[in-house]
Amino acid sequence: MKLNYNCDIHDIYTYYSVDTKIPADTKKKLEDAGYDVGGNFLYISREDIDQYDVPYMAVDIDDYYEDKEKMESVFDSILKKAPFYLVVANACRWNGSSGYLLETRREWCFSRSYDATIIPIECSQGKKNLLCRESSHDVPMGSDTHIVALTNEEYMKARRWLNAEEYPKVRKLAGM
Repeated sequence: MKLNYNCDIHDIYTYYSVDTKIPADTKKKLEDAGYDVGGNFLYISREDIDQYDVPYMAVDIDDYYEDKEKMESVFDSILKKAPFYLVVANACRWNGSSGYLLETRREWCFSRSYDATIIPIECSQGKKNLLCRESSHDVPMGSDTHIVALTNEEYMKARRWLNAEEYPKVRKLAGM
């Protein structure tokens, strides 16, 4: 099933701090949309920051919170719950290398130790497989990342294959 996301998955459930010392017309738009603009700052989504033309300088990207309920809802809509997940990032580094990761929590499948944008593209096999487009400073045009919900049996196979460096079998399990 093709997905209709056109932004980083994190921006869907993350709310950023915005200083309310913003132009009066922007403040009025936010107030009309139901935001309480009476304090010194408020938290709003990336989508609303763009929609209401909030000046970039008013947004503190280091002060944010993630709506856990909305995050779970987004994840439920694109990737089924499972005891384990396999993440296969294809040609995701500056030198074209690929990476493999086994995870136990869905949200960690979308976390990186570097600044990355992850856009869900397509889910298949009853939300068992998820194809994402991932971009970063190393690969600004993006590369494919596959996330697969694994059963206990599939996890044991994947672990065995990764330990034995049988990467073609892991890639096949990931639908590549």
